[in-house]
Amino acid sequence: MSACAICEHADRTGSWVDAPGFEGMTHCRRCHRSWPRASELQHCTACCRTFTNARAADFHRGPRGCLDPASVTDSNGNSRLALSTRTRDARATVEVWAQAARPGHAWPRS
Repeated sequence: MSACAICEHADRTGSWVDAPGFEGMTHCRRCHRSWPRASELQHCTACCRTFTNARAADFHRGPRGCLDPASVTDSNGNSRLALSTRTRDARATVEVWAQAARPGHAWPRS
């Protein structure tokens, strides 16, 4: 996979933090996705999936590595994670895995 403009800037200057129009962002060199640094989002650098918070990210960790978030269920077979889209910054719309809503149980909002 070829480098994106942000990675090319980092290669030239040693940092992507000062990339024009990229201030306050962070970036994954593997999948070339970006998101605001100040957010609670958690990005897994092994599978390049992004989660709304650390708790949601923890659900996808299995004994042998990353689990497909779509396949993560609780003991009753209910999905623990659901795919959604977040736009917290005009520069980045991110597909994220969030804790799935469960009837009769309120997950903490992220």
